[in-house]
Amino acid sequence: MVSPSTSGGLGSLLRTINYDERDWDSVLKSELREVFEDQNDEIIPALRISYHYLPSNLKRCFVYCSLFPKDYEFDKGELVLLWMAEELLQPKGKKSLEELGCEYFDQLVARSFFQSSSTDNSFYVIHDIMHDLATIYAGEFYFRAKKLEKNNRISNKTRHLLHNSRGNYPCSQLVVACGRTLPEELCTLYNLQTLKLNKCRWLMKLPNNMQDLVNLRHIDIEGAGLEEMPKGISKMRDLQFLRACLENVIDGDQALEARMAEKKNIRSLYLTWSSDNDTADSQDIINNLRPHTNLRELSINEYMGQTFPNWLGHSSFRNMTKIYLKCCSNCFELPSVGQLPSLKHLQLNEFNKLTRVGAKFNKDDESSFCGTPFPMLKTLCFSDMYCWEEWLSVSSEFELDAFPWLRVLTMRNCPLLRGDLPSQLPALKSIRISQCAQLAFTLPRVDAMLKLSVEGPHQVEAVFEAIARNQLNCLQSLRISRCYSSISFPGACLPFSLQNLEILGCPYLEFPMSQKLRESLQSESYPTAASTSSLCSLSINSCPSLVSFEMVAPHLEDLFLSDCSEIESFPEGGLPPNLRMLDIRSCKKLVTYLASMDLRNHYLTHLDIEHPYDNINSFPMDGCLPSSLETLYLRCFPSLEISDCVHTLGQAVRPGMVSGKATDLLRYPHPPVVKDQ
Repeated sequence: MVSPSTSGGLGSLLRTINYDERDWDSVLKSELREVFEDQNDEIIPALRISYHYLPSNLKRCFVYCSLFPKDYEFDKGELVLLWMAEELLQPKGKKSLEELGCEYFDQLVARSFFQSSSTDNSFYVIHDIMHDLATIYAGEFYFRAKKLEKNNRISNKTRHLLHNSRGNYPCSQLVVACGRTLPEELCTLYNLQTLKLNKCRWLMKLPNNMQDLVNLRHIDIEGAGLEEMPKGISKMRDLQFLRACLENVIDGDQALEARMAEKKNIRSLYLTWSSDNDTADSQDIINNLRPHTNLRELSINEYMGQTFPNWLGHSSFRNMTKIYLKCCSNCFELPSVGQLPSLKHLQLNEFNKLTRVGAKFNKDDESSFCGTPFPMLKTLCFSDMYCWEEWLSVSSEFELDAFPWLRVLTMRNCPLLRGDLPSQLPALKSIRISQCAQLAFTLPRVDAMLKLSVEGPHQVEAVFEAIARNQLNCLQSLRISRCYSSISFPGACLPFSLQNLEILGCPYLEFPMSQKLRESLQSESYPTAASTSSLCSLSINSCPSLVSFEMVAPHLEDLFLSDCSEIESFPEGGLPPNLRMLDIRSCKKLVTYLASMDLRNHYLTHLDIEHPYDNINSFPMDGCLPSSLETLYLRCFPSLEISDCVHTLGQAVRPGMVSGKATDLLRYPHPPVVKDQ
């Protein structure tokens, strides 16, 4: 069988050559194939052919990745910086090296040398077979120090080394090979572009002549034990990224020496103090670190001043798109960032002394700015504002036109906040409100709300009222949680557009059934039901008083039920007709009922049951499982005894028996095979 990476790599190769049939045939009949088939390793010849036809610049970039262990999750931007540092990128036209590196990366993805991570789509991985291929071509020039074995020593040919501190490869071996302090010779690397020293906790000082590294573009010293800022930073005019640990800056005069305003190429600036920072002059320091107005992203962490500098939020920063302010514990007011014309993303976390947000947040009193506040802002997040009580500007007539393009609003952990949200947010698509118990929540006037996540009785009641008044006709995803008052779910008037519904920690929630709904269920009129519901995913968790969840959901595919001890059966006694994935945790009555059902005529592909009760010794009781089943998990059945329970799964299954008192996990992979675990 050919692996997906093999077929993808060869297919991607064929996409990159001419469409002439003869060109394709030449690859198929290539003498290279015979040569590669004679190799003694386990690499599939098709992969070697794919690598052979890579442009030389992409070959070097791909082989460099052999330094990293298998299953390593690559960050695209991070890897591009490393390629730059190794001079693996060949300048081309007017493109910056960063743009060129992204182009290289995208070409490798298109050829299937990288693939998206299954755990996080923002990261990428290299298939194990592809990793073996890179390792072979890396030879002795690349060395990954993880485990010290008999034949695993650093060669004198080694030019690239990665040390994994979690392995057992002793640092003493590396010291012999390459030294472990930063040598003064580092400062002779005049073309060095990237210096990453993050989490080098024992590194106290940088070499004396750092000012000679005039081509440095990226400096990252987060978590390093440096006692002072890099010397000569004022001469590094090409800096684009600087992460500075400022607890070692003595005063504002020393900060001024950095001449940050002259560094027009810096796009991202991270100003960070340590968590135990007690610098008395932090306000003067940050005042004198005013960057060039070309700055696009700014992050400030653990700042101990009471107010922010005047330059933060000044309308001259026309290119600023993102601001992240965190753990500014002494600040009693927010900076005036509403007049930044290009600001798109704003996050404000842990302002422990902030009690009020007023009109100054939108506009500085001394500014001549008279435009719309936050004219381009798309995401706004307030988090962990434990003393915040009032948001005064939301009720001002002057502020009614603020946030015209805001799409995502998050309010999390603001327990004392009273009042309401801005009343008019025409572009809003998503709201998340959690742990804001005193917020008198009213849904803003919006045209097309897609996602809602709310917590608490006031917020849940407001959402249910809006649903009943047909104000959320475009809603696709709804999450309600921690509503401890008695409340009825408006199941009969759910928006037709709703696809995902999650209910968490609502112990007194009820699902009353309307007469229309009852008639639909009794007649099994699914064509009619299809016109009233698009729900495809339903999750109900920690609702111990819920007896039933009767609703018309003919398109339901995913169902998750947890800690709902009183639910006795499914709607009208059967599973929804299109259900594919069913997860049930600690629902004693419902699992007992499910065990008695004949599941042969259903189309389940995934079944996951957790049942920490001793009233079931066979699941299902008559051994009838769907032939479509691909994955089965049975967890914590203390009395489970299964005898030939999977004979209905067809010829692909190897029938078997699982017995014993503690079957923590029984899994049917695809194709399904019974395993005793």
